Amino acid sequence: TDRGLVLERSAERRGAGPLPCARMFGGIFGGSDPRLSQIAGLEAAFPAAQCKQADKSLYDLPFNVGNLPYTLRIFLPPKFPDVPPVLQLLKPLKHEWVNQYNQVVGHAYLSPGTWSSHFELAQLVKEVLDELIKTPNTGGSSDMPPIRNTGIGYGQVSIPDPVAAIPGPHEVNGMRGGGGSGGSGGRVSVL
Repeated sequence: TDRGLVLERSAERRGAGPLPCARMFGGIFGGSDPRLSQIAGLEAAFPAAQCKQADKSLYDLPFNVGNLPYTLRIFLPPKFPDVPPVLQLLKPLKHEWVNQYNQVVGHAYLSPGTWSSHFELAQLVKEVLDELIKTPNTGGSSDMPPIRNTGIGYGQVSIPDPVAAIPGPHEVNGMRGGGGSGGSGGRVSVL
């Protein structure tokens, strides 16, 4: 077992909270869990990051682009660091690194097939924030769909609202109201 982790858990049970040195330097005591080391590095580099799940799989990190507040959600899947983290903005930001679901996908570490468990999570987050802050509005998807929070389990990932993306009857084929041809007199029914 990892002696640093044992010390940290023992202190938490006594109500003393986690021991920073045991958490940050667990490797000194004979090896460490790579996941916990990555999480400790993130917490040390970004004290403003708010842990949202007891298993430390979800963090919200507030930051500003100009005067506008944003939050970067950092989701660590159960197999992290063997699989990449998911970085997602909680509100839209038009940027070439951000896809239509507000997920950060433009960093080289996040490109499909490039993630390595040896990459440092804190360094990735720093580079992403630096890029988003210094070069906002550089492209990205111009068709940002409305976002809703599913509120379900791991990560509570925001996804596009499928209902909001359905055109109303007056918006189909650029027609308003009952014009057009066809069996329904130009009207569309959505169930």
